[in-house]
Amino acid sequence: MPWLILNTIMLGLDFFFWVLEVLTGRLTLNLSSILSMLLLLCTLALVNCIKTVFENAIKYNMVETLSVLGPDLISLFL
Repeated sequence: MPWLILNTIMLGLDFFFWVLEVLTGRLTLNLSSILSMLLLLCTLALVNCIKTVFENAIKYNMVETLSVLGPDLISLFL
């Protein structure tokens, strides 16, 4: 969890400085810079979603039913 908090703070600061540089004209706005910021935000959202799933599984005592791969996929590897 500390990694997620630290990553959120760093991403927020990075986004703030990026917007500031775009508004002041130091950085030109192009599609690749917008895409890279959106990908970082999407990655953070997905990691937060997975964290919430694991926290809820622990909270409701459903850890043994929690699996990243489904039972049919697990049987393929056994």
